[in-house]
Amino acid sequence: KYVMVDMQLDKALIFEDDVHFQTNFKRRLMRLMEEVEQVELDWDIIYLGRKKVNLEEEVAVENVRNLVYADYSYWTLSYAISLQGAQKLLNAEPISKMLPVDEFLPIILQALHHLFTNGSSAVN
Repeated sequence: KYVMVDMQLDKALIFEDDVHFQTNFKRRLMRLMEEVEQVELDWDIIYLGRKKVNLEEEVAVENVRNLVYADYSYWTLSYAISLQGAQKLLNAEPISKMLPVDEFLPIILQALHHLFTNGSSAVN
C-alpha cells in the first residue's frame, strides 16, 4: 500500500505523467544529490520542478548549488522524497483530506523541512 515506507526505501523520485525532462536532467540531479549528501542536509522533500507562487526571494540552502527553502508552490512536476518525509506525509493522512497532491504538498510542506532547486528547473 505504502511501498516506500513498507520497504524502508531511503529516498525515491516521483514524476507526474506530464513531466518533460531536460537533456541534462540525470547529471544535474546526481550532482544535486551528491551535494546534499556532502553537507549532510536533513531533508524531507526536494522539488525538482514546481510553479513558484510568491515573488519574494527564497532563502538559499548553504553549500548546495541551486537549492532554496521553498515557499508555497503549485505543481508537483517531480520531487525527491526521503523516507522520513514520506512518513511525515502519511502521518498527515492525506487520503482522508481528499486534496489533490498539487495542493496537499504545498500546505503540508509549510510545516516540514522542504527544499527546491533554484534557478532553472531540472524538468519543465
